[in-house]
Amino acid sequence: MSTLPSIECIRRAIQVALVVSTASAVCQSPQTANTLPPPAHLTAEQDHQRTLDLLHITALRRGPDGDPKSPNAANFDESKSGRTPFLICYY
Repeated sequence: MSTLPSIECIRRAIQVALVVSTASAVCQSPQTANTLPPPAHLTAEQDHQRTLDLLHITALRRGPDGDPKSPNAANFDESKSGRTPFLICYY
């Protein structure tokens, strides 16, 4: 006696899956243009603030200054950076 399902059993399972997926696709009502909200026309600043609000971001950190003597200057000197952990490379 074989432990594998018979071809008829597999065909029946596929048919049932197709019927269920087709029925669920037919039962879902597509959204029409009348039910969708109108598109928002925002400026770049308004869109940025909306994104910050959606992500619950209250403050942004400052970027690096162009002045190398500034405390917020970009740090390209590796000797000033903190000790980095061992990095694993996957090839």
